[in-house]
Amino acid sequence: MRLLSLSIIACVLSLNTYGQKSLGKHVHGSIGLDIATDKKQILIMLKGPSDSFLGFEYKAKTKEEKEKLNKVKNLLTKKVTSLFGKEIESCKAKSPQFKQTFQGKGHSEVQLETYVECPDSVKGKTMEVQLISKFPRMETIHVQLLREDGSVVSKKFKKSKFELKL
Repeated sequence: MRLLSLSIIACVLSLNTYGQKSLGKHVHGSIGLDIATDKKQILIMLKGPSDSFLGFEYKAKTKEEKEKLNKVKNLLTKKVTSLFGKEIESCKAKSPQFKQTFQGKGHSEVQLETYVECPDSVKGKTMEVQLISKFPRMETIHVQLLREDGSVVSKKFKKSKFELKL
């Protein structure tokens, strides 16, 4: 039932992802981060221009570009909780879905969606978002946080690290 409620929340958040449709007009350096919490679960959805994650938007061709893509994919799928601070590191990502979507030759975006299962309730925990420090081409993160109690945080951040109270 919790998974179903988080799925519904995901649909609502995805409709509001900082006013952008997938592969619509985007601004390099501008990322959308949608978060929803429910008891011991966190839903994390991250979306933005590939340039902000990889430094390029075309399909990886060279060995270096393919290594960079694999490194980013690994970080966002297998080590995603490390991007959100000590209180979240003990949680485990469940079924992370990473996707790079292309339109034309030089336009693409990276998307991540994952459920994170924690050993204890996440209510009141602090998420220390460290995306800009790991991906220096990011400049602005548009955050939408939907807490278990129904309260919503919708805010823009430009700091390399910032905290969100879950």
